[in-house]
Amino acid sequence: MCCQHSLFFIPALAALLAIILLLINKLKYYFRLSETDELTSLPNYRSFRRKLKKALLIHKKNDTAISVAILDIDGFRRFNNHSYALGDKVLQDFVVSLKGDLPENAFMARFRLGDEFVLILPYPMAKATEKLNGIAEKSKSRIHKNKTHKMEYSLSFSFGVAGFEKGKDSVESLLEKAEQALKENKKLKSNP
Repeated sequence: MCCQHSLFFIPALAALLAIILLLINKLKYYFRLSETDELTSLPNYRSFRRKLKKALLIHKKNDTAISVAILDIDGFRRFNNHSYALGDKVLQDFVVSLKGDLPENAFMARFRLGDEFVLILPYPMAKATEKLNGIAEKSKSRIHKNKTHKMEYSLSFSFGVAGFEKGKDSVESLLEKAEQALKENKKLKSNP
């Protein structure tokens, strides 16, 4: 290749590399977007399933404790009945306060849509239940103030916990057990 052609080749190569870097950044952005709940900025259900699969592989390899919990805000419909904007703000407030109470190594995500959330906790089921009971008590006593809607409210939540049993559980069975435990907890709350 002669010198004249090299002079044209270098800028073209630089432009091509710039386009490739731009595309890579765009792909990273869209991947993050596909894994994040827009309202709460938490990982979404897709991201949660990916994280849980990895956590279960690590659990199987290292024989560490792991539990999954599904949380549901009690009486959430009253906020949406007032206005969806209030419901959105309540969800955001709940996430901020709950994340502040969870251990650093817990993973929290939005569970599908609505007022349900899922957690991966690095504890056996009994300890995870104990921790969540403490957080639930703390949550009930915390007062949130919404100036826009001129309201004060506290948030309680129900939860169901399932501990992973080696050789017995899959992602689906673990979620099914946590969901069943959540239903039982809600039934106990409604029939004291």
